[in-house]
Amino acid sequence: LQQSAEAAQKEAASGREKAARDHADALRVKDVLLEDLAAQLAAARTAASAAEERSRGLQSARAEASAGADELATARETVTAQETALRRLEEALESEVEARRAAEREASEAREGVAKRDGMLSFVSKEVESVKS
Repeated sequence: LQQSAEAAQKEAASGREKAARDHADALRVKDVLLEDLAAQLAAARTAASAAEERSRGLQSARAEASAGADELATARETVTAQETALRRLEEALESEVEARRAAEREASEAREGVAKRDGMLSFVSKEVESVKS
């Protein structure tokens, strides 16, 4: 009976040692899993932080693009207004050039008329002088 009790105690001790080893192995596996999960969590946090940073960069770029589009629209409106003003100035210049040419023709005609009258006056003056003499 004592032998069977000793055998039972050895078997129980062996079972406890095996249970302790199994428990230690399970704890090591859990530790490895926890370390892996911690690394995955850190990687996910890093990725989330990078995504947030990219999002802020994209929002900033979108705001700059919007401001650039507004500036472009304003510049186009300015160019259109300047082109309209330029056309009006070109038309006014063309009218002034035509008016100047007309004035120069009138002045030339007037000079020719004055020259004819001067010629006639000179002729009449010579005739009067010749009649007086």
